[in-house]
Amino acid sequence: MPQTAPLRILVVDDEPAILRTLESFLRLHGYDCQTETDPAAALARLEQEIFHLVITDLVMPGLDGMELVRRLKAGRFLTEVIVMTAFSSLDRALEAYHLGVSDYLLKPFESLEHVAAVVGQAEDRLNRWRQAMVRTMEEGGER
Repeated sequence: MPQTAPLRILVVDDEPAILRTLESFLRLHGYDCQTETDPAAALARLEQEIFHLVITDLVMPGLDGMELVRRLKAGRFLTEVIVMTAFSSLDRALEAYHLGVSDYLLKPFESLEHVAAVVGQAEDRLNRWRQAMVRTMEEGGER
């Protein structure tokens, strides 16, 4: 199988310390990780750039994480989304699931290795989609 480019990840959180930690950690794991503290700026980047995975906080000033997910999923259904929050509720988790969020991380994180495992699972899902699309195209498209 040909070598693919590293997974492009956008992390969105209004806490710079979280961004620095995740960016450093994910880059050490070989990912192309970018960050944004402002969800509106993140949305603008998502309209201009391709990211395979978005990890976003739910509670942020201005545009909240759930609205960011709504807008993202409306235009790019194949982008994986992981939400993270320190304020968990069953209603928010169910809403996130119905919007197409692939995973939910509680802050403070269980461990950074747990974050790596969740990101790895998202990468595996993306790779399965990529392989299925390539196979479909090679077989002549839709039947």
